[in-house]
Amino acid sequence: MQRLLTYLLGVFFFLAILSYFFKGGWPDRSEINPLLLKNPVQFGVKGLDFSFEYRGSAYKVQPVAGYELWGLVVTHNNIHSFFDISHNRNSVDTKDLCVMWGRNLTTKDYGKMKFSSGDWTCYAEWSGCYFGSCFSASPEFFHNEFSNNHLITSNEEVRDKINSVKIGDQIHLKGYLVNYTYPGGVVRKSSLSRNDNGCEVIFVQELEILKRFTPFWYALYSISAGLFFFTLLAKIVLGYFRDVREG
Repeated sequence: MQRLLTYLLGVFFFLAILSYFFKGGWPDRSEINPLLLKNPVQFGVKGLDFSFEYRGSAYKVQPVAGYELWGLVVTHNNIHSFFDISHNRNSVDTKDLCVMWGRNLTTKDYGKMKFSSGDWTCYAEWSGCYFGSCFSASPEFFHNEFSNNHLITSNEEVRDKINSVKIGDQIHLKGYLVNYTYPGGVVRKSSLSRNDNGCEVIFVQELEILKRFTPFWYALYSISAGLFFFTLLAKIVLGYFRDVREG
């Protein structure tokens, strides 16, 4: 049995590593939905203030604009990470989605940028930069056609869909740009322009994943990584009982 488990550990480890490198990334330009070439739609609203409850806490929401966005997800924060101290399963804030659209999806330099996410931020740099120094010319990139979006919702189905979004997915969402107040009075405010360095805070009413990217590799990674740790645990437990029996 131990020999079989050792063999399975090797198989699952190989599959996890293989799928890790094949999952994510960006689709080819030919696979981009034409809707993603549109700019976000923003329109004025007023008098729509409301409150909602999440996990026993009440949040006050002030919509400041209607908002509709089509975009390619290039990175997102990891709300399950030990290092993300701002999010947990009780946080009203869901996964932040960093997206780009429009000319960034048609430029000759498409795919040259690198993106990463912090707890509340999204960083963009080009692939010619290493350890803070850049050794090649900056690619054509339009910073006003790229945004980090902090998402909240009162709809559990929408929340689950947000949490299922992966890098490389093409999405469409509708809702409001909002300022909202935490219990205790802390206020988070949304940017109202794509031309500043602020992030959009969106109360999401609808989210559609227009097209997923590498869903097979994401699924294989989750399954093989899970089976690897389950098999490792089984090997440790069986080894322990064998030692107890032999002792």
